[in-house]
Amino acid sequence: MPTRAYTFVLLAVVGLAACKDDSLGEVPPTGDVEGYVCDPTADSLAGGATVSGEGLAGVISATADATGFFTLENLKAGDQTLTVTGAGDSFTDQIDVEILKDELVRLPDPSCLALATGSVTGRICASETQIGSGEGYWLANATVSITVDSTVYSTTTEADGSFTLDHVPVGDRTLEVSKGSFSASQPVVIHPNDTTDVTQVCFAPTTKMAVVTGLFDSIEAILEGLGFGLYECNASGLAADMTATCPTVGTTNTSGTISLFDGEAADGAFVSQLLLSQTWNLGDFDILFFDCGMRDELFLPGQSPPSVAANLQAFVSGGGSLYVSDLAYQLVRVYFAGAPTINFYGDEASDIAAKVGQESTTSTATVEDPILASVLGVDTVDIVFDSEAKDWVVLDPVQPPEVTVWIRGDVWIDPDGDGTPEIYPDAPLLVSMPYGDGRIVFTSFHNHSQTSTAMQEILRYIVFEL
Repeated sequence: MPTRAYTFVLLAVVGLAACKDDSLGEVPPTGDVEGYVCDPTADSLAGGATVSGEGLAGVISATADATGFFTLENLKAGDQTLTVTGAGDSFTDQIDVEILKDELVRLPDPSCLALATGSVTGRICASETQIGSGEGYWLANATVSITVDSTVYSTTTEADGSFTLDHVPVGDRTLEVSKGSFSASQPVVIHPNDTTDVTQVCFAPTTKMAVVTGLFDSIEAILEGLGFGLYECNASGLAADMTATCPTVGTTNTSGTISLFDGEAADGAFVSQLLLSQTWNLGDFDILFFDCGMRDELFLPGQSPPSVAANLQAFVSGGGSLYVSDLAYQLVRVYFAGAPTINFYGDEASDIAAKVGQESTTSTATVEDPILASVLGVDTVDIVFDSEAKDWVVLDPVQPPEVTVWIRGDVWIDPDGDGTPEIYPDAPLLVSMPYGDGRIVFTSFHNHSQTSTAMQEILRYIVFEL
């Protein structure tokens, strides 16, 4: 009996050892590999090339796409030499790689990839809110750029806001968009020999704008129509026709970027509040708008502290923008006198000489800027000066070279005040000029009692020139 028991145990141990060494049923490890392949003869990406390696049941292959990128799956784990065959057997190359079990190995980018470029296309819009409403405003002549190392690749948008930026080195890039005081950015991946469509890029609502209101203009309505929200109303007493826009003083939209200041109040509080930075810091804003019909007499010599002029000049020369409408011209005439400057009609030493414009049904004006004309789809527009528009400000036809004339046309004036208007030819109706790092825009027409579809479109466009 002892002998049999010993024999039984020995057989059991031997059987267990044999099972332990049995490798039947185990699947050899595999992994995947991906990357770009080059044509070594042309030093360019090899679109359509075949990449082959050893799989479990023999050689397996994959075809690179048009950009030379491939993925090869289920290769035997371990060191392998992949074979690359060009389309039409144009070349043969080899790549050494270690395949890792259950992992995707990415090949190092080949030298030819650094030479590869791609494109990006899309459209640029004013604001996400406005585009989302289905009533978007597409931006013409906006600058679109991508910077790689120290090289800037750039283009400008077409009249419908569309753009295509070509020959950009491949990789993860940042698309930058700018127009006037407005900007946006968006990450984008540039693929070799391919075009990335970003669909639309909208300006972030971060541009801070202050509007000083007036009786005869409401540029704030243009801004809100473009999708920019009204952040706050600041006034010692709101004019009656402003109650619809600013029903109460105070914050109205925490995500808005427009601050409204009552330019019609008798105490002229906007001068101390804004222009003297006693309540709001002038430097916090990017653009200042002055509506026609605000208390322009406060800009005459001796009516406001001298520091108002210094503050406004510093604001614009430092990169801020100034929009001035019609009767608010005193701000430009007094505070920005000197050469170069915008030339107004008559003796510019007088505070009333330029107020000679008379009403007319329409003034057919020529759009001198070709990009604005392409946006409008016409090179002439009807500018309305209605029956309430007597004594509007007229510009001199001759302007310094630094002043850009956007629109000009024949108008009616009455310089003698005798009630007999006469034609004044080729008067500029919309101009702009640089001042330091900033810009000043002046327009004789506006959007309150004077309005038309073309005029609305022109004012929208010019906002993004600021």
